[in-house]
Amino acid sequence: MRWLFMAAPWIFIAFALLGLSLPFLPDDGKPRNSKFEMYLSFMVVIFFGALAWISRRVVRELPNAPVSVDRYGIWRTAHPRETSLIHWSAITQVRERPYLQRLELFNGSGELLLKLEYQLRDFPRLRSLVLERSALAPVRSPLGKAFAKSYAYHIFNAAALVGFVALSIYLWPTNPVLSGVLLLSVVGFGSWEYFTTACKVELLATGMVVSWPVRRLTLFRADITSVEMSDLVVNSALHPQVLVSHTKSKRPVVLRGLGTSAVDLKRAVQAWRENGA
Repeated sequence: MRWLFMAAPWIFIAFALLGLSLPFLPDDGKPRNSKFEMYLSFMVVIFFGALAWISRRVVRELPNAPVSVDRYGIWRTAHPRETSLIHWSAITQVRERPYLQRLELFNGSGELLLKLEYQLRDFPRLRSLVLERSALAPVRSPLGKAFAKSYAYHIFNAAALVGFVALSIYLWPTNPVLSGVLLLSVVGFGSWEYFTTACKVELLATGMVVSWPVRRLTLFRADITSVEMSDLVVNSALHPQVLVSHTKSKRPVVLRGLGTSAVDLKRAVQAWRENGA
């Protein structure tokens, strides 16, 4: 990952230069739209130039990314421990930034203390240590709380599935092979992903109710054996999620994207499981 970050600015600069050269490429005697080429060149240069600038900033921060921990606190490895140690007791809030691929640590005044990049080696263990040792503010009564995906999530998935089914039906008389591929791959995988992804969890006095689009599961406190965090890896990016292991199945319930961060969801489920208060 480090080499990839270091190469990124040069790759983006190369694309920006390519965009800059578009109006000057040979036309082979064919008619050209010079105005369109100028606009396209400008947009390519701006886009990849911005990416090069952002990635350059990331590279400059690489030496400060590594961190060290001990029983007293956490600090940037590149700085002296004596002057940069952040005591666990000073960390009262953590915030997930999945789009920026990092975890941010704050004190009681809302001051940002440290950024922990998801790309750090053994990041899940580091996150676990932070959550265990920090003086995080206690979770307010989770009883009666519900965490759910938005209506837009359901509308988008339903519209996409219906649209691809209609397209497959339309293509069937003229191109049955392509129609079958669409049904099996796009519609099949999309349906499996949608109907097997939990869309709501409710923490009730009688139990934790997990809902999928077509089924529900009620778990009592005695059914739950562990509540842990893991990460779904998509194109080298981490997407935190909560795994609830229980006695009703060998497979844990996977909770992610339910309108709150995975850290807050895990702490809420743990608080509900421990005392229900």
